[in-house]
Amino acid sequence: RAELAAWLGRAARGAPLGRLEEAADGVCFLLVLDALTGGASSLLARANFRCRDADDRLRNLRLFDGALAASLPEGSPRRPSPDWELLALGNAREVLGLARWVRALALQNDPGGGRLSAYDGRARVREALRAQAGGGAGGAPGAVPPEEGGGWRASRGSCCAVSWSGWRRTSSCASG
Repeated sequence: RAELAAWLGRAARGAPLGRLEEAADGVCFLLVLDALTGGASSLLARANFRCRDADDRLRNLRLFDGALAASLPEGSPRRPSPDWELLALGNAREVLGLARWVRALALQNDPGGGRLSAYDGRARVREALRAQAGGGAGGAPGAVPPEEGGGWRASRGSCCAVSWSGWRRTSSCASG
């Protein structure tokens, strides 16, 4: 589990996750899919990088599920069918199952790891936040671009928690 959390965090944002359950917000899964598809969609501009509760996490996970349906390469491992609601609550078994599947997908579609190692998840998140702040893709309300004091930072409790003025992690975060 720890090795899988480290792989998922590095693949998505260049730094390992502390716990695998931190991926329950769906952001790491979205970032890995974005890397594997070459960042060709506006997927991240619709993601919520500031999940406050299970409903926010569930929206990200459904966004991921929809993107899989639209972009899964031919011959990929069979699409997962986790209990998305349990996953959004941070259920360890569901998160582990999806993380294993995402790693299998990455190994099959990027065997040498070239796309994932060249991927700059932090830059892609900044682009998404700018798009959200500009109202471009209907992203999270209240998004502030990095140059105006918004942005993101890695933190416990979320794969890609956003750093906002006055932001505080609450007990509704995936890792408690």
